[in-house]
Amino acid sequence: MQVLRHDYSASLASVQRFSGRLGGHYGTFVLQGQEIVENGKIKATWLSFPDQGRESFPGYAVRAALKANLGKGSTGTLNYWFE
Repeated sequence: MQVLRHDYSASLASVQRFSGRLGGHYGTFVLQGQEIVENGKIKATWLSFPDQGRESFPGYAVRAALKANLGKGSTGTLNYWFE
């Protein structure tokens, strides 16, 4: 879901599904996201839904943050940690 403002900035709420290897573990989990777009850049924070992916990532809650420039061929940095 997105709220787009007249200056083309935006606030978003999203759901992301991850499947793959993360921190030496393989699994699938679902993240609830909150994103803010301003001046052509996106800042995002995602939190795992409770008990999602726990079988694949035992004892951990996954959190992730992303900062990136928008546009074709843009790159970003994804940081994650386990709690």
